[in-house]
Amino acid sequence: MNFNNKMRRVIRQILCILMLFSTLRLQAQAPPMQRHAIPLNVLLFNLAGEAYEKSRLLLAMSVAQDKIQFVKEDSVYRAEFVVSVEILDKNGKSLALRDFTEKLELKNFFSTVKSTHFKKWLGFFDLTPDKYVVKVKIFDVKSKLEGHFTREVELIDFTKGPIQSSHILFTNDETIDFKTFESVLVRFVDDKPDSLYAFLEFVTMEEMAPIKITYQVQDINKNTVFQNGTEGNLKKWYNQAFLPIDIKALKPGLNRIVINYEYLSKSHTTETKIYVNWGEKQVQQANLKLSIEHLKVVANPGDVKKIQKAKASERDSLLAAYWKERDPTPGTPKNELYDEFYSRIQDANKLFHFSKRDGWNTDRGRIYIKYGPPEEILRDIQGAEAFARYEIWYYHQIRRQFIFYDRLGSGEFRLLSQNYGD
Repeated sequence: MNFNNKMRRVIRQILCILMLFSTLRLQAQAPPMQRHAIPLNVLLFNLAGEAYEKSRLLLAMSVAQDKIQFVKEDSVYRAEFVVSVEILDKNGKSLALRDFTEKLELKNFFSTVKSTHFKKWLGFFDLTPDKYVVKVKIFDVKSKLEGHFTREVELIDFTKGPIQSSHILFTNDETIDFKTFESVLVRFVDDKPDSLYAFLEFVTMEEMAPIKITYQVQDINKNTVFQNGTEGNLKKWYNQAFLPIDIKALKPGLNRIVINYEYLSKSHTTETKIYVNWGEKQVQQANLKLSIEHLKVVANPGDVKKIQKAKASERDSLLAAYWKERDPTPGTPKNELYDEFYSRIQDANKLFHFSKRDGWNTDRGRIYIKYGPPEEILRDIQGAEAFARYEIWYYHQIRRQFIFYDRLGSGEFRLLSQNYGD
């Protein structure tokens, strides 16, 4: 195939994609667009059930206060939202449905625009080990906006093999109240705890068999920054392990916790990832270069170059001056624009991280940071099976839309086009 033929083929493919996108909203069989105005973070954990043959699914959620609508009533600001949780079996049959109504009351306006997260445990379900679909929805009563979360999960069968380990949770104490889960940490971007433990359960078939545990904390490049170990004997059936972690070893951004254990002469490994950020201002002070990279997402290139070309000793003050000039309330100690910017970076890192790249450094992450959550998202339309996955983000108020295309189906969405909507 010569060069001209290759070009014609590429052009035909591009035209097909563009024709597909231009007709998506006219297709009668296309499902309705989903509203994702409220970013909703839901964590799922799998522990051992109360009965030996059961597996326990735990749910926790968090939502940023500044994404919820507060209305001033009398002398306070009030918000109200409803959270719905539904568990479906692999055949789509609804097994459980729970609703929670939450009311928040804050004394001043500036608290309503903070990036502080409201956190709540949504309970647990003891189920037969199998595949399930978890759906969580949040509905803001005052703004009428929604947030959605859907995920398929396969629960661990703790009766298989001589030993099974649960998912890893993180606590700030060596005890857990399984009714309130007060000591369990849901987020890692608020106040820094005094202590930190990785918690997991072991279910065994032998009485008092020895176990040797070694565990590591790794940074995003899989470099070990902390390691420790312990050993002992496990009783039959149910065992708890609290593994202390040096908080200072955790690096801003993604961290991996890898736990290896030897039991009955066999080696096993379990791991999890956590995004750590004990306040974005701490990250800025610890990594000025990263803060300048963050700034490129929203700043004028000339402003960024001015900071980059300055002497090393002056860059910190120039960066602070940039944000100070744009403080919408200069007479207050808080800079709401700065806080919102880093709140969106936190959200982007959790929602859009890919491989070794933090979420803010992806195409979807950058658009999210610049424009906020899209008002509507159109994705995976019927009839588009010939192409890889894509998403169309709509911002109706500013009449913009962005098309992201995952050509290889790997989870890396690239910005394909952007234009004004209808």
